[in-house]
Amino acid sequence: MRSALLSLAMLVAIVLFGMGVYSVDAGSEQAVVDGYGVVAATH
Repeated sequence: MRSALLSLAMLVAIVLFGMGVYSVDAGSEQAVVDGYGVVAATH
């Protein structure tokens, strides 16, 4: 049970961190790049 709660907490932390990184990238003037080097097309 304890390991399941730890896994859930880590998953939530990873998701929240990812949302924060993408929101900061989207708000800035630079192109958004994910961890794989894929750049979003901007028009």
